[in-house]
Amino acid sequence: MDLAMVTIEELSESSQEISLLRVRSFDPSIYLVEVEIDDTCYRVADKAGEPLRFRGLTAAKRAFAGLPIKDAVLVHESAYDEMVGLPVSEGNHMEVRISVPAE
Repeated sequence: MDLAMVTIEELSESSQEISLLRVRSFDPSIYLVEVEIDDTCYRVADKAGEPLRFRGLTAAKRAFAGLPIKDAVLVHESAYDEMVGLPVSEGNHMEVRISVPAE
């Protein structure tokens, strides 16, 4: 699924509320972020249009501090199915609510 891109700067300049901030954990040191605004999902990108990568959950959360965020979750997708030779499963993930610093 290809998502539209948005930068943190664009989110900061906008007054729209982020209904969901989704931090995706792909590796212990690679975190990507998606946001949902008005039922549309966007991948957060850098100024060059590449997905913005964070080295940890704390770094990802700090980058969005102070933005109007209604809800936030951490999503960890398991590679277990793939590792044991099964087809990749769409529903093999864990989702946990997290908080984002207010300031």
